[in-house]
Amino acid sequence: MKNIKFLNLKSYILNLKSSIIFSIRKNNTGFTLVEMIVAIALFSVVMVMGMGSLLNVLTASKQNQAIQTAVNNLGLAMEMMSREIRTGYNYHCGTSGSITDTQDCMDGENYIAFEPYYGDPSNSNDQVVFKIENNRIQKSVDSGGHFASLTANELVIENDSYFVVVGSDPDDTDQPKVIIAISGAVASNAKAVSPFNLQTTVSQRLLDF
Repeated sequence: MKNIKFLNLKSYILNLKSSIIFSIRKNNTGFTLVEMIVAIALFSVVMVMGMGSLLNVLTASKQNQAIQTAVNNLGLAMEMMSREIRTGYNYHCGTSGSITDTQDCMDGENYIAFEPYYGDPSNSNDQVVFKIENNRIQKSVDSGGHFASLTANELVIENDSYFVVVGSDPDDTDQPKVIIAISGAVASNAKAVSPFNLQTTVSQRLLDF
């Protein structure tokens, strides 16, 4: 009887040992070729999607930087024009007549000339001129002899931008004022175009009434 119980116990232990060994071997089995191919394919898809998103973020960042640089450039150009117009006098708006003579323009023109603060009224070749041409704001310090662009290539200034001058005649009772209206777009590339409209009014600092 004892031998039978011993044999049954021994058989049970051997079966348990076999089950444990089989389970260990089963768990240590490697990946199949199909599983490896599927895993690599999924990993590749995830990487491609991740790289696409990263490239889009980098592109958007570069576009925003270009737009910010162009906007800063426009702000500096507007500030320069406002400061020099404010301290100047003898405003002449438009290309008709002599730029050394004062001239109003209520309908707006893309050309304004004036005697700068540091200028000599007896010198006809030292007028400062601002004009809007070829989608740029341009400046001359020799009465229009030579012009230099104030705005960057990314800034496209529309041709309907203008200057308005009122009260330029020293004999009237109005303090001279200049309205600057600039419209256009910031174009960092063909797909990223940001339109803008700016307007400011500048009053001559020198009293003439």
